[in-house]
This record gives sequence, structure tokens and C-alpha cells, in this order.
Amino acid sequence: MIQRTWFVLVGSSILVAAMPSLAGEAVRVRFYRDGDLVLVDRTTIVASTPIETAVRALVAGPTPEELTAGLTSAIPAGTGVVGLVAGGDSVAVDLSPEVLAGLDESKLLAIFDQFRATLFDWPEIRSIRLTSKGELLSTYLPPPVLSSESLPPPQEGVTTAVGLAGKNITLGPSHGRYWNGSYWNWQRSDPCGFGQAVLEDTNSIRLAQFLYQYLAQDGATVYVARQLDEGDCCNSATGLAWWKMCAQTWLHAQGLPCSVWGTSTGNCGADDAVNRYNDDIRARPLFADYRGSHIYISHHTNAGAEGTANGTITYRDTAMEHPAHETASYNLALAVQNSIVSAIREMYDSGWYDRGVGNSNGGFGEIRIPNRPACLIELAFHDNCTRDALYLTDNFFRSLSEWAVYRGVCQYFGATPGWDRYSDELVGDTIPSTMIQGQDYPVTVTFRNRGVVWSNGRSFRLGAVNDSDPFTSFNRVNLSGEVRPGSDHTFNFTMTAPSTPGQYTSDWRMVRDGVAWFGATLVRQITVGVQGIPGDMDGDRDVDLEDFGRVQACLLGIGVPQNDPACARANLDGDTDVDETDIALFIGCLTAPGVEGSADCAN
Repeated sequence: MIQRTWFVLVGSSILVAAMPSLAGEAVRVRFYRDGDLVLVDRTTIVASTPIETAVRALVAGPTPEELTAGLTSAIPAGTGVVGLVAGGDSVAVDLSPEVLAGLDESKLLAIFDQFRATLFDWPEIRSIRLTSKGELLSTYLPPPVLSSESLPPPQEGVTTAVGLAGKNITLGPSHGRYWNGSYWNWQRSDPCGFGQAVLEDTNSIRLAQFLYQYLAQDGATVYVARQLDEGDCCNSATGLAWWKMCAQTWLHAQGLPCSVWGTSTGNCGADDAVNRYNDDIRARPLFADYRGSHIYISHHTNAGAEGTANGTITYRDTAMEHPAHETASYNLALAVQNSIVSAIREMYDSGWYDRGVGNSNGGFGEIRIPNRPACLIELAFHDNCTRDALYLTDNFFRSLSEWAVYRGVCQYFGATPGWDRYSDELVGDTIPSTMIQGQDYPVTVTFRNRGVVWSNGRSFRLGAVNDSDPFTSFNRVNLSGEVRPGSDHTFNFTMTAPSTPGQYTSDWRMVRDGVAWFGATLVRQITVGVQGIPGDMDGDRDVDLEDFGRVQACLLGIGVPQNDPACARANLDGDTDVDETDIALFIGCLTAPGVEGSADCAN
């Protein structure tokens, strides 16, 4: 028989008294198995709201049978709920002092994640406040020792109307391979079996690669707490490329002071000298402080344990160790969240769920610690295997999401993005300015992508302006592969000069068919001339003895290069000399004074 709990509100707390009760509807709580959050059903208690029952069941922990089956909880055994207030978009839980046993950054994060995931079933909940003896759990952690080399946030200068010139931004891609005290381990798992395409430790790098490009190409100075270059190999301890390693290991290898990458443990030795999880959590925000950035953006993907949660939430913290940045952090989180959701709904999935701006209340060390405005993005649920996780494997989704983050950052700074979602630069072309009627000309046109990823599958093509061009029978040129922002793509095609001589305009532009024309327009004015007559040395369009005299004057013999420009028309066979072969071809083209020769006579 389950226990029934009566809640009696006293002040701001709900006091608890146990007595027999009847079972009600089911709620779901989250425990851990092998480091992953898993879903466990519990039954609501009559006279209790489902949220209250879920919180109490979560804190009570796994049953003996569940413990035997391998379920665990980060909440220490014996912890109780002293007080609970749930209303509006917030839940506040005061826990008994047992929760403080062994508390550190990683344990606080694990506890907070259990509460977050359990309360995902009530998506209106955006603020979770965990306390003991009335004080936030984070206040029981030792504060980081700031490096003497760390820089304060810059004084705000004049904001540019367009772009991010003069802005200093640090990115913190989540997780990565770290030393757990016994072996090198990923910090997250692959619940969908999609491999490193969705594994948060690696996918956060793939996302940050796009965000870095957008910020940097618009003038920002961008620092990243992990390696973005997938070609940089390798960490000697693991044999893995550096982009797979955590921030603590990477920053140590880059020669940063121990006060950035070892502040939690205080161990400045080898990476495998001690469990580095706590050091890694703190290394990312402390790196932002070290670089003196205007803002810090932590980038994650989410997990809800039940496999159907969807959408984006961006966190700020109202319990920052530097409270002066709390309002700005909210403004940053709000701008980024709104931009992400609107972009995904407009360009990818109109039903994308907006989970709003969350308040971590000290639960995320990454945005509690930095001495500058900070936000933490949970872009999508990597354990929703039929929706969000599939999206996270798609470079188009990745790029549009990160373009949206960039747009939100611009809005936070009061600037207009220098590059739209669909944008480019014209790099060059090989279209000639003069052509001969009816002749074919292989040409190239090169554009540099500055927006979201281009591909044929997403209907990106080079298009003839107004859907026609006088030099082609087609009005689209296809892409090959994907074109990432910052990359060039060269289109190869053949132009054919019109049969009527004259002045023509050829103009080409990038298009996403069915959506928009965009970017620079290539405009070329081309003169189409009359096709020449072989052997017509004087340009009167006949081939007569006057022309023959000029050919003879150019005759040098076999293998002797004829470099006189005036003799170019005498070289009828296309080699470098004017010899007997050219004379024979000339005789085959011979007409008479006033009789137009044939353009094909020398073929």
C-alpha cells in the first residue's frame, strides 16, 4: 500500500504529513541508469497535485527493486522535501541537509537535470529553485578562484548599426571526452544509435562550427573553449582528434593557466591525475572571463528521458555569482531564444515548440560563474529519435539554428546582422566580354556562401535573372554537394553566343527556388561579333589574291613559331607556325573579290 501525503501550506512552505491514501493518476520521474536519465512511473497521491507528487517521488529515490535493477539517483539517500512551492512557471523545493553530502558542480548538475527532466512533463515550468535550509544549493559550493590574468567584461562602446565589429564573444560547446578518475569517457550517450552525428559531446562542436563562422564573418572576435577544427589530431592519451576532447583537456594543452582549467579540484597536474568533470564545467565560463569577452554562450542539446520531448529552451541565471549581469543575461537569452524558435518555425518545422527562457537558479555552473552576461542554449532533444535527433543530423537545420543564434546576438547588441539567412558574395567568373556568333564558351561563376547551408535538395541553385538568359537554353545551374557558410562554390556551364551580332546582357544570381532570390547579381555586358572567314586577311569577308599575298608574307615554315599578331589569321590549322598546310587550307577557302567566303572552309 502506498503512502498518501497531505500538504499543509505554512508561510512559503508546504509541510508534509504521511497517512494512508488511495492511488490516483500516474506521474513520471527521472532516475539514472548507466549515466542516462530513464523514465519511471509513479502514482499520484490523492489531495496532492501531480507536480507535488512527482517532486516527492523523485526525492524519495528508486525503490529497492529499482536499485537492484541498476537505477540510481544523484539525490543522496535520506534526503527529504522540507518545503515545496509550485505556481505559475516556477517550482521551488527546499531539501533536507542530506542533499549536501558530496555536493560539487557535477553532482549539482546531475540533481538539477533530474528535476528539469521530471518537470519537462509540465512545459510551463521554466524556473526550478533548489535550496537547503533556505539557501540555493549552489551557495554551498566553493567559489572559483579567479585567475589574476582574467579580464573584466569590456565597457560597452559604440554599437555598430550593422554587424559585430568590436564585439568579443566566447562560445562553450558542451561536454567532450574527459578523465572520470578511471578512464577517458564521453559525458553523454547516444540514445538513438545515430553515433557522433547526434552524440552531444561531438554534435555541439558541429553546431558551434556554424555559429563561429557567422559571428566571425560579421566582425566579432570569437573564442571557443574547445577545438573546432576536426583536422587537428590528436590527443596523445586517447588518440582522438582534439575536437572530441573536453574543454578542460583542450585548454590545458593550449597552455592556459590552471586557474582556468583546474580551479575546482585545484590539481594542476596531468589531465588524468584526478576526475576532471568539475574542472570541465568551470573551465568554459572561466575561459570567457580569461578572454575578457562581452558575452558567453554555452551550447547544449537536451534530453527528457521519455523520447518525445521537443523544442528549444534557453537559460539565464538569477543567482549569478556576479549579479550585475543578471538582467543583461536575461536579455541575451530572450533574444537568442526568440530568434531560434522563429527561424526554425519559418524555415524547417512550423510546429517547433517554444519552451521559452528558463531560470537555472544556480543549477548550471556554466552560466552561474562567469563575470559577464551569459546564456545556455538547449537547442533540441537528442533523445527524441523520430524528430529532434533526426534534425540534429541535418547540416541545414544546424546552420539555420546557428544563424538564428547569431541574429539573436546581433539583436542583443542592438545591431542588424551583416548577413541574412540567404546571402552570398560574388567571387569571380570567366564569362568573356566578346563572343563570336554561334560559338560555345565553357564558363565558370563562383559565389561564396554567407548564409545557411546550400544544397540541391534544399532547392539552392544558380539562376538566370528573370528566368532566362540569351546565352543559354536553361535558367538554372545545379550545385554539387553541400556548400557551408564561408565556402566557395564554382558553377561550370556552357554559354552559346546568339546567332545575331550585337550587345547582350547576361545576369545570374543565387536562388532558393520557391523561396527567394538572394545575394549579389553577376551582370556581364557581352558583345557578340560576326563569325570570321578563314583566310580573310583584310577583313572584307572575301578570300582573294590580296589575302593570298598577306598569307605568303607570314609564311615561315614548319615548326617556326609565327608570333606576329598581324599573321594570326594566316595560321589556319591552329598550331604555332604558318607553313604549307596553312597554304593548302587557304587555297581550299579561296573565292574571288566580292564573293563572301565560307566560315567552315578550313574545317
